[in-house]
Amino acid sequence: MSQNLLTNTTTPPLAGSTAIGVLNLAADSLARWFCGAATPTASAAGLTDLKGFVWHDTSTNTLKVRDQADTAWIIAGYFDETGKTFTPHTNPAALYAADTGSANAYAVAPTPAWTSYAAGGPLIAFVAANANTGAATINVSGLGTKSIVRRDGAPLVAGDIPGAQVSVAVWNQAAGDFTLLTQRETPPAFVKSRISNLKLTASGGARTVAITADAAVLLDAATNPYLATAISQTPSLSTSGAGGLDAGSVSPSTWYSVWLIWNGTTLSALFSLSATAPTLPSGYAYKARVGWALTDAASNIAAFVQYGARAQYVATGLGLPRMGFGSTSGAWTAIAWAAYAPPTARAIALSVLRSGNGAVLAAPNNSYATGYSATNAAPIIVQANSGTTTAWAGSILLESADIYWASSDSTDAVFAFGWEDNL
Repeated sequence: MSQNLLTNTTTPPLAGSTAIGVLNLAADSLARWFCGAATPTASAAGLTDLKGFVWHDTSTNTLKVRDQADTAWIIAGYFDETGKTFTPHTNPAALYAADTGSANAYAVAPTPAWTSYAAGGPLIAFVAANANTGAATINVSGLGTKSIVRRDGAPLVAGDIPGAQVSVAVWNQAAGDFTLLTQRETPPAFVKSRISNLKLTASGGARTVAITADAAVLLDAATNPYLATAISQTPSLSTSGAGGLDAGSVSPSTWYSVWLIWNGTTLSALFSLSATAPTLPSGYAYKARVGWALTDAASNIAAFVQYGARAQYVATGLGLPRMGFGSTSGAWTAIAWAAYAPPTARAIALSVLRSGNGAVLAAPNNSYATGYSATNAAPIIVQANSGTTTAWAGSILLESADIYWASSDSTDAVFAFGWEDNL
């Protein structure tokens, strides 16, 4: 209809048909929203002002309402004439605010402020000042503290809300809490504990280990994962806490496990005496063991290099660790390997040296023949004529706390060359 239908007066008296027409047009205007492409004016509408006036703007298919100050049009929503739908207009500012609370206790104040936690599932997007370290709450517009839960209703776990990134939650009226829509997804089980392109190195004479990797999955106590990428850490046994030793002070001739740890924001590394449960610094919940380091008599880390699960000693002029020397009179002799490979090793690499008569043998147990055998030969055998020096390196899986070797000459020897970790 035209935009002047409320203005249809003539000088009275009006003819009956004219009066009825004017009344019908006025009723039509009252029954429907003011509709048209041109912006309404009070004079054209026959009104003193347009406060609360509803206008269907056909030029933009927009529903608008005049504000109470009579200075601007407020967009109420949008018509889709093709799909025959109407979409209410939402003020984005009411759905977003920066967090001013603390870790696990978030507080946001969107503009305009929320007046209640109402039904209908309103969303709130916020940038957390701090990553969460466990169960968390949020207070929107000072309306009261409400829990934030995962989509399955469980409490949040560390890292579900990252620091300095946008998180989105929706109000659940029935449960009286917010459901976090942007929680991290748990990868398939086969991805857990994966480490890509891992490398550890120690040059000897120092107390640091250089750790690099393309990616590693760290787990918390509930096996929730965190994927760390572009890893580069250099922890030191000379310091304590994150980036150093988890507890106590460094000791000589001791195996220290090497860990990557994460506190929801910062990736770091840690040394520990424990193979499974390091003492994590405050705020750190995620961890992944990536290797071991052995200290020497001066409490420095013995030189080694590790790729993936396989590691080997690096000779720096002092030679490889010697596990056995001399003659065993050709009989199997046990050697405890704990001083030469870490407690989680699944294999040990050996180098055997024969420099006299007879043979030198190495095996994971003492059930093998101690000499030549076509049916029960030991995994590692070095045998040569008198006066010939021969060496051989090989790796054997560990079956017990000991390996076994047999020799027949006073100058025979067996050395630890490296190990393979059970990562």
